[in-house]
Amino acid sequence: MKLKGLTSLKGLSLVAVLLLFFGGISYAGFEATSTNEFCGSCHVMERAYESWYHSAHREPISSCEDCHLPKNLGNKIVYKIGSGANDIYKNLTGPPDVIHAKDNTREIVNENCVSCHAELITKIDLSGGGKCVDCHRGTPHGR
Repeated sequence: MKLKGLTSLKGLSLVAVLLLFFGGISYAGFEATSTNEFCGSCHVMERAYESWYHSAHREPISSCEDCHLPKNLGNKIVYKIGSGANDIYKNLTGPPDVIHAKDNTREIVNENCVSCHAELITKIDLSGGGKCVDCHRGTPHGR
């Protein structure tokens, strides 16, 4: 099928408008769900939010995302979509449970601890596979 000049221009314009529209909505959603207040808006997260809010890790030192999401933007987007969908599913199918970190979440948190506190851990032997949260589980959430 051969596209004529005007038809292809209209089609490309429509595609461009749709991409801008959905890109804008996606960006707005990404930004809206990236605040500490959003993280603390679910009642399951109230304790975690309050303990972070009263900790030394509070803004401007760190945000929820600084500790709990990958640094790489692509990985961050994929992780937010997956964990958000999981949280929505759990909330819609019954009373929400206490959120327990999965293995990949623990790995992300550990990488983020190390990226901020590298100078503090230079003398700690982590060759046995230990994670920061093995000793510092209560930081900053007081558990």
